Amino acid sequence: MQINEKVTLLQFIEFCCESNDEDDDLKFLMNMSSSNDESEEKEVEDFITVVDLGLNRQSETQIRPRVKNYVERIVSNYTAEEFKMHFRLFPATFEFLLELIGPILITSLSGRKPVPVQKQLLLALWMMATPDSYRSVCVKFDVGKATAIRIMRRVTYALHTLAPRFIQWPQGEKATKVMEEFERASGFPKVIEAIDGTHIKIIAPQEDKQSYVNRKGYHSIHVQVVCTHKLLFTSVLAGNVGSVHDARVFRLSSVRQYIENPQIYFPSDSHIVGDDNEDRIFCSLDGPASVAIALGFAHPDFPKISCIL
Repeated sequence: MQINEKVTLLQFIEFCCESNDEDDDLKFLMNMSSSNDESEEKEVEDFITVVDLGLNRQSETQIRPRVKNYVERIVSNYTAEEFKMHFRLFPATFEFLLELIGPILITSLSGRKPVPVQKQLLLALWMMATPDSYRSVCVKFDVGKATAIRIMRRVTYALHTLAPRFIQWPQGEKATKVMEEFERASGFPKVIEAIDGTHIKIIAPQEDKQSYVNRKGYHSIHVQVVCTHKLLFTSVLAGNVGSVHDARVFRLSSVRQYIENPQIYFPSDSHIVGDDNEDRIFCSLDGPASVAIALGFAHPDFPKISCIL
């Protein structure tokens, strides 16, 4: 470990001694290093152990007990419904996903026993599905905090890599089927997708905090999603800071490009629907206001999006 890295870790220890919030510890740790070099993991955990054991706020020096073999003893005995309740996936779907991303999660770190890929994926899914803190999840899955953070990064990267295989805009026969099913479900003809945006609340970052504050006054990351009537995502754009206007997010998304190529992405004069939000006027595009056929009205500045008032 380089001198500057050791200095950073020592600053982390000092910070933790003065902090009364685990979220503060986590923010510092995540901003401390963005490196993917797992050889540093053990050293990071050693320093965190010093904080937890020798310099904790209650001046107690006891090791926090961890749950041993939680995956093997407990998870393996869950029913399909119990498994889905905790991890938001049925066991069969989990096994399918594990087979896909398992090779990406396999690591080789000499001298240390790697965390099984099954445990990595289960830990990440638990973090995504529950409001639990890293501290409680580390106790449950018997790993250190630094390890858990790296697992989350690794799994997130793996999912991001695989996303284009599953998040795809319907074309050809698939588009026709989506429109037919949408009309049967809602009564709206020629609707190929539904679009909306939301804000994911986050802890205020250390840098450029104000840019993450959205119009509702809290720190967030903007997410724009397009989906079928079955809630299957066909386009997702996440990562813009909360202060960015919805119209700009839309202009940055692939959906804007799709609308400019209607012959390919909007067959049979189809369209997408979205809610009519006065704070969100997507953009102006030239083209026929064909959606009036479907709902009897159309967004005046955006003829390919119908507004449900």
